[in-house]
Order: sequence, then C-alpha cells, then structure tokens
Amino acid sequence: MGQLTIEAVNYATTPSYTTSMWRQPDYPDYETWNVALTSPGEHITGAASISFNHPNVATQTYSALRHGNLGYDLRDLGFINSFTSAYLYLRVRNRTSTNFFSTDAAGGAALVGQNEASRGGVDKSINDYLAIYQARGTEFSTRIPWSSITETDIHYQTMNFNASGMSYLNSVFTKPYFKGYAYFGLIFGGIVDGVSPTVPTTYSCYQTAFEVLNADLVLNWSGNTGHYINIGDSWKEVAGGLINIGDEWKGIDDIDLNVGDVWKNKA
Repeated sequence: MGQLTIEAVNYATTPSYTTSMWRQPDYPDYETWNVALTSPGEHITGAASISFNHPNVATQTYSALRHGNLGYDLRDLGFINSFTSAYLYLRVRNRTSTNFFSTDAAGGAALVGQNEASRGGVDKSINDYLAIYQARGTEFSTRIPWSSITETDIHYQTMNFNASGMSYLNSVFTKPYFKGYAYFGLIFGGIVDGVSPTVPTTYSCYQTAFEVLNADLVLNWSGNTGHYINIGDSWKEVAGGLINIGDEWKGIDDIDLNVGDVWKNKA
C-alpha cells in the first residue's frame, strides 16, 4: 500500500495550484445570482476562496462571486493501477457570522469537478470559472458545512472523496482532456443544491468567505506498481515518472525492456 501527498501552491500559474475564479462586474454594476453564476469569469485571484458580496438589499443583486479553483499534476504517477482512497487536507480561515443560505450544508463548501472541455488549457485561466459551475451536478467528496468553519482562526478541514471523486481520479490517465492532470472546484453547497442566498433587510453589504490557504491532495493505493529502482542497495517502489519529448514533459505509464531485439514488459 502506498500514500502520496501532492501540495498545491497558492498564486501558481501551472498545476499544482490553488486560486480563486472571480466574477465581478465593474462598479457600480451589480448582477442577479443567476447572471453571476452563468456569465464568463473576469478575474483570477490568489488563494482559493468561495465568497460573494451583496451590496444591494432592495434588488438582491451581487457585486462579486468567487469559486475556488484547484489543479493537480499527477503525470508522474502513471504506474499506479488504481487509487483506493483520497482526501483533500485544507488549511482554511474565515467566514461571516451569519449564514445567508437556507441550510448549514448550503452555506458550506462543496467539492465538484470541472467541465474540462470548457477550460482554457492546462494552466489556470478565467475560463475555469464557468468550467467549475458547469460541473456542479456531481459532488466529489463530503461537504464542509458552514457551522464547522471558524470565523477568524486558521484551522484544518478534510474532504474525503466519494465514489464519484474516486472514479474521476482513476480516469486521470485516460480521460479525453488534460491527461495526467486533476481539476476541482470549490463552490457553495447552495450552488449544487440549486438555491440562492437571501439577505435580511438589516444588512446593506456583506461578504461570506471560506479561504483556503493550503490544499494538499492525499492519494492512497494498494498493492504495488511493479516498478522498482535500487537506491543504496535497497529496492524502492516507483509510482511513475516523466520523460522530456520535444521540450515537453510527458508522463510515463509503463516501462518495457528490449532483450535480444524483443520488447519485454513487466508481466
């Protein structure tokens, strides 16, 4: 059995990264919840966050909406036949004192995939905003309820992958787009549930936030990969590797050996 932790870097451009996709019309323009969700993204900010601003109680319109955008480079794990379990280990902070969604789960954080056909490429781009929203129909993990997020203190949360999440992770090396890369979105549970927040008339402007300072992807697998390397007279299992072809690094999913002009595989 093996385990590997992949760290995502805030502000990074290429996977593995965490960032926020932000829809923010120019001041003083505000949008309805539906327009904010279904319009193209406009900005990319640093740490992954889910939040919204609501400056106009009377019209129930919004000045900003953010999704968390996570991307992981798994290309060097091509020797692993199947991941058995996985989770995201998140270092987080912040939320407002009031949940403006109808339930604890709706105000919390949900992990979804991305419509990878809508992404702009391997690296992050504003296209990821809609790619995350378009994948809202399937959650990949347990949800973090609003009440479990502290208001000010930095703390840790775990999102354990469910069957849908594991199915996606095990398709990373065969899926049609961006082989070897895994992409996820963090959004309000209410977006998955199809409900929007409601603002009490006593509030004129507020923000509710869930900010991810670090997002480690922890992967587990059973059995062995069938590939080993000798280091200091000790054989170490190898999970995968990369090879440079035409100035581009490609993932390796198998190794064959030529013996007497005959290619032999590990079997």
